[in-house]
Amino acid sequence: MKARKDGFTLIEVIVAVSLTAVLIMIVFSSLRLGQRAQEKVIERQDISQKMRILSDRLAWLIHGAYPYSVGKDEGAVIYFKGDSEELGFVTTSVDPYSKEPEDMEGLKWVKLSVDSDGLKIKENVYFHKDALEDGGGREYLFDPDVRSMEFEYLDTGEDEGEGKWTDSWSPREKTYLPSAVRVVMVFEYKGKEIEMPPVIAAIRAGGQRTPAQ
Repeated sequence: MKARKDGFTLIEVIVAVSLTAVLIMIVFSSLRLGQRAQEKVIERQDISQKMRILSDRLAWLIHGAYPYSVGKDEGAVIYFKGDSEELGFVTTSVDPYSKEPEDMEGLKWVKLSVDSDGLKIKENVYFHKDALEDGGGREYLFDPDVRSMEFEYLDTGEDEGEGKWTDSWSPREKTYLPSAVRVVMVFEYKGKEIEMPPVIAAIRAGGQRTPAQ
């Protein structure tokens, strides 16, 4: 009988190399799948956090809307003006830590709008004579990723009821506040447009009116 020589045959080497390559591919595929899953989780967290920040901020401002009115020649005009693309109102939702004059009075005029730069918030002293006409005040960019924002207003009259949604609110026609405001926003995240679920902000003073100041 011939003695068996030590070592591997060429076929054994090829098989071993092939198995190693397959195992390496499986390991890298698993790592890649794990990385993609982690990226998706992070994306969902980022999107959820942005939605929460936007909805909380807008709901907080709108929730504090106050029926501040000013006497005009044609009668009392309430400082709440909105259409489908922008909204301006007086609110009690002020930053207690802010040193800005708009926040120090306990009330402030706020305007929400979106342009090519993103979501902008404009603030003014509530009793400023040009507040309703957008004069004076300060404006800052709240979120540059917001692409559009649509408003609707729940009109229940001065009495609580079912009411109806409308896409505008004129201070020349209404002597009270809407009961709620519905906001739909679209923002961009990594090149994709994300439409948020509607934010419905109830107004504490909805349906109420005050005498001219």
